Order: sequence, then C-alpha cells, then structure tokens
Amino acid sequence: SFIRRKIVNLKGKLYLCGIKRNTMDEKIKELIQHYVTFLLEDPSNKYEVYKWQAIKHFQQHWNIEASNFYEMFKEAFRKRGNLVYQNSFSFLDALGKYFPEQLRSLFLIVYGADDFYIKLDKAKTFVENNIDKLRKKLDKENFNHQFDERTLSFLLTMQNPNENTFYKSTLYNQLCDYLDIIPQKERKYKHHIELLLQMLPFLNNPQLNLLKEHFVPQRGDFPLLLAQDIVYQNMNKENEDTKRYWLYS
Repeated sequence: SFIRRKIVNLKGKLYLCGIKRNTMDEKIKELIQHYVTFLLEDPSNKYEVYKWQAIKHFQQHWNIEASNFYEMFKEAFRKRGNLVYQNSFSFLDALGKYFPEQLRSLFLIVYGADDFYIKLDKAKTFVENNIDKLRKKLDKENFNHQFDERTLSFLLTMQNPNENTFYKSTLYNQLCDYLDIIPQKERKYKHHIELLLQMLPFLNNPQLNLLKEHFVPQRGDFPLLLAQDIVYQNMNKENEDTKRYWLYS
C-alpha cells in the first residue's frame, strides 16, 4: 500500500531532521497518550468526528461526470465545516455557479495522476487564467482564488484519505516545534505527511483501537487522518485540563 511503502522508505534512518529516532518515538508516544486521555473524556470525539463524516459524505456524492456538476459539487462538499479556508472555497463555489465546466476541468487536474506539487502548479495556472472573467461576472476586481497547499490537501483528502490528510501551516509549524525540527520553507505539505507517517507504527495501540471504534465510521479507518487528529487535538486544545496534561508531562 501507499502508506506501507512510505514507512519502509523512512525506516532505517537514525535521524529525522536532526532528531534521534528514540527521542522522536517518545514524543510520538506522548502525543498518543494525551489523545487517549482526551477520548476517555469524550469517546464520541464530538468536536472532530466531522472530519470522518465529511469524507464519507463526499465519497457518497462525488461524481466527476455529473450532468449538473455545480449541484453535485455543492452537495459533495456540504459537510466540509472549516476544513478549508472560506475564501478558497468561495472561489470554487463561484466558479462552479457561473462556469461549471471550468470547475469540472479544474477537478480533472486536481484528481489527476500528477504529483502533489505538479498538481498545485497546474491548478494555480488554471485558476489564474480563469479568474478575470469570474471577477467581471461578480464585479469584484479584488476577488482572489487563494488556491494553496491547504486547499489542494483538503480536496485530495476528501477523494483519497489513504494517501492525503488535512493540512494547515500553523499546525505543521507547531508539530515541528514540538519535535524540535526546523520547518521547511517550501514543500511543507510533503514534509507534514512525512512526519505523520512516522506516527503510524504507534497507532496500533490497544487502548486507542478500542476508543476509535466509538467515532470512526465503517470503512473509515484512515491512519493519516487519525494521526492528523492526534496532532491537532494535542496542539490546539485550549482548556485547562490539557494545560495540566502538558505541565505534568
């Protein structure tokens, strides 16, 4: 599988970006243990389970060949929540509303076979070539597409969560800071995935396996998404209990 190949490629390295392997292992185990603590308090994972639900809903409704592409697009992404920047999605929505065939063409690029960054370059070129007529249609000269790594990672995760997951640069920077890694200046999403892949061997945790049954839907066991949720919840929870967990650690 994609994930197994990636793990094999990463194994055998004594260091990852300057961190000794055993040091990183301990930090990963700590993240997972904190996550288990969160789930013991909230087994339904009620604030983050929408990620799994959004993917399931998308895959039930997506059809690149739909005759009414815009209506299909709206329904497929209806449960997206805040997984993508509102401005980025507003561009996609406006393009679909007024020029649905251009939106279909964009998704043929996004869901094609190219590498992530080749897709990103092609998608940016496509939207920049099409945004002027959309600005005229909307009568908004400052209307922008904001098609970036987060936007593309969101679209790809909805389609193929086995090889992609949701991405935010702030979360990536927090994870690098926690692991004492210097964040990369470019190709951050690829590095983000590499870091999450380091976590996957540790997800076979008996307690975690029991707890995730409460919120992971059938055929929704996506390791990269679980790793992303573990990092997100550890890095972004603001309540006092979490602060005490970290203080104790």
